[in-house]
Amino acid sequence: PELIKKVYKVIVTYKSSEAVTTPFDYAIDGKQNFSGDGGGTFTGNLANTSNKWDVLTLTPSSVISCQSIQIQFDLNGDDTKIEINDMSIQYRILRNKVVS
Repeated sequence: PELIKKVYKVIVTYKSSEAVTTPFDYAIDGKQNFSGDGGGTFTGNLANTSNKWDVLTLTPSSVISCQSIQIQFDLNGDDTKIEINDMSIQYRILRNKVVS
């Protein structure tokens, strides 16, 4: 946790009964602020997969530098059936930057 990471993208394997626009948000470093300072929305939409597995690549508007990241899945009250099988985060550790 004391190392700074650069997060480039998140890859999600999912099934969906309907299309959903930008359902994933993030917050960094324990701030739990998904819409303001220390947070944001990933670019990427869920497609209607007719309940077959598909892969979605989520990208932030710019590379995220953080110690930790939280990812929130928000359907805004929609009753769409979504199944998430797995998530992978593509990141790099900045070895020369340590938080004191």
